[in-house]
Amino acid sequence: MRAVAVDNPLASYSAASSSTSTTSAASDAPEASEILSKAKTSALAAKSGAFVGQVDQSGKTIKIDFKGTSDGKNADITIDMEGDGKARVISLSDAVYIQADAEFWKKQGAPASVQKAGDKFIKAPSSAGAMTESLSLKTFLENAFGAVTPSQPAKDVATVDVNG
Repeated sequence: MRAVAVDNPLASYSAASSSTSTTSAASDAPEASEILSKAKTSALAAKSGAFVGQVDQSGKTIKIDFKGTSDGKNADITIDMEGDGKARVISLSDAVYIQADAEFWKKQGAPASVQKAGDKFIKAPSSAGAMTESLSLKTFLENAFGAVTPSQPAKDVATVDVNG
């Protein structure tokens, strides 16, 4: 992916071919903080979404693959926590189902019967329903946007190559 911001390419042509001066398109460009604010508003208005990403937390990498609704009532989430196992959570309006590896169940202190479930889905107790809100699209987005302050984005315009 390549992101490029360019001044008005006709500005230099117009200035060279006539005595009329032009202004740069960059002066009309919105501030990064304004773009961030609009992106946050638009993202939080979404009813559903999907993303894949990772977060480094306390020196460990957590990989997340999320597909679901903003309220978390319908979601398919895979979480791979370095050193703490991997789990898939399927949240439906009436129940939550969890499929996890032995490492995850052990770290969560699950009963032995659950730890022996292998690759089967386990219906979570009704008390796990509160978990769906913490795993909702809205919560993920609020945490992501909350980690970026308006003063963090760069003030200047530049060209950046990402992955070639």
